[in-house]
Amino acid sequence: MSRRPRNREAEPARSAQAPVRVLYVQHADPAGYPPVVHSVAMLADAGAEIRMLGLNIFEGRLQMPVHDGVRVTLRKREQGRLRIKAAFAAFTAQAAGLALAWRPDWVYASDALAAPAARLISLATRSRVIYHEHDTVVRDETTSRFMRRILDARNDVVRRAEVCVVPNEDRAAYLASVTGRQGILTVWNTPSLREVTETPKMPTSGALRLAYHGSIVPARVPMTVVDALARLPDCVTFVVTGYETSGHLGYATALQQRAHAAGVGRRLTVRLEVPREELLELARASDVGLSLMPNETRDLNERHMVGASNKPFEYLASGLPLLVSDLPDWRRTFVEPGFGLACNPASAASIAERLRWYLHHPAERGSMGAAGRRQVIDAWHYERGFAPVLDRMRISAATPDVTRRRAS
Repeated sequence: MSRRPRNREAEPARSAQAPVRVLYVQHADPAGYPPVVHSVAMLADAGAEIRMLGLNIFEGRLQMPVHDGVRVTLRKREQGRLRIKAAFAAFTAQAAGLALAWRPDWVYASDALAAPAARLISLATRSRVIYHEHDTVVRDETTSRFMRRILDARNDVVRRAEVCVVPNEDRAAYLASVTGRQGILTVWNTPSLREVTETPKMPTSGALRLAYHGSIVPARVPMTVVDALARLPDCVTFVVTGYETSGHLGYATALQQRAHAAGVGRRLTVRLEVPREELLELARASDVGLSLMPNETRDLNERHMVGASNKPFEYLASGLPLLVSDLPDWRRTFVEPGFGLACNPASAASIAERLRWYLHHPAERGSMGAAGRRQVIDAWHYERGFAPVLDRMRISAATPDVTRRRAS
């Protein structure tokens, strides 16, 4: 059974003129999470005062956009088991100390590792808690004692939070099954309306530029994509933009080595940790957006990525059609409505076949990208998805003017 929210009637009322205070706590670098970037912008535009505590993982290469009323504090990322645990305890203590001193109205805990801090703050203050889990952490026989304690705190925070958010229904069902929490909100990781390209993309013939951005790992950018390039004309190129993860350091170099061995090295470009504004510009200069998932996986997050993956929505916002994996939920969401094509990500021949179709059908490619862009404007944008969270917070945020975009 989930706990009932604490009775707030006895709380002292804040001044009607006082802005809402929101403390974001995330044991990661918030600049690497587009949903965090969007929600902070929406709250700041609504007049909220925001403070953020996170980790300086990207060392300034990626930064939160500057907004009035937003202050960001990033702690140094430590290396080594003992130093990491000591730093984690210090992070939790700093978050609690900041909450005690600043007295936020809301604490926005944005990952499982922020749960111990959120639980401590909720017990020590009257701050309401929003728990937003971007990546689901599953407990199994391999889970360490440290992570078991983290997940115990996560489950407790999920039960006591006033608002609980995940990126799709499947992950909501899992979290409900392990916590008993009902009424979990789902908010897809869609782009902001501000990020939609101003006009529909005009298709060009004679070349095809394939784009990918995100984590550079085998499951997202399989070697078969490089092998597919070798099956296609020289006019087909591929730009990979993103970041390496701790589990796959060096994979970007491995992709480049594979491309050189296949004779297509000059047709593959890899760029690491590009600022979001530049990343979207690169997408707008491309023709097709790549968003692949493995056909078979034991990873719960990889099995349930529709809505959680921001990439396909951002490609569509840039006017690009998609190349996605031939999986039921991906076909249903993106292929059947006419926003892209599906392939077998384990087959270079399948990938090459779909890209060859795009190369030889520029008009159809343009129509698919335009339809996807319209869908983002009409429904798949963060202002719409995040609105139920703002409603729970009793905050009204202005929607960006898209009259000109709709007219186009």
